[in-house]
Amino acid sequence: SIPGEAIEVADLQHYLIEGGTDALLGKAAPEVPLEMLSGETWKLASHQGSHVVVLFFFASWAAPSTNDMPEILHFIEEYESKGVKFYAVNVGEDPAVVKDFVNKQNFTRPVILDPQRQATSAYRITSLPVTVMIDQQGTLRSVHVGTSTEERASIRADLRRLVESDDATTQADQE
Repeated sequence: SIPGEAIEVADLQHYLIEGGTDALLGKAAPEVPLEMLSGETWKLASHQGSHVVVLFFFASWAAPSTNDMPEILHFIEEYESKGVKFYAVNVGEDPAVVKDFVNKQNFTRPVILDPQRQATSAYRITSLPVTVMIDQQGTLRSVHVGTSTEERASIRADLRRLVESDDATTQADQE
């Protein structure tokens, strides 16, 4: 019998490279309680109704996710002031390795640990890096694989649309 968590894919090579996160678009983002590098418990639900959430899945050994991290995260400050919460999600590494890596990189943003790859599996991520955007209602709205110049432009455009959409929703709620 086929396991309940099995996923049917049309193109295995595409799935292995791109993952299956796009199948979750428009659906509630998976809730996977995890621990942050700081020791606190992290839950996506704590942001529902108040923040757009961006999850950047990475590993210190995955050159694309580390080489381009400063470039991708460069625009964070601009969007944090608009209520966006950014989290780097480390995939499968020991907390000591992650702590050493973020210290060497002078990375000061919140880091979520996914040592057992629970979130990675729930979000159907098969390669790194991956950027996932979740709206204020907890719906997965956008996924980006990689950090090319084109992908960064697409991330910025999607994030702008999400923030503008949430601004309009907030204004309508206040009226």
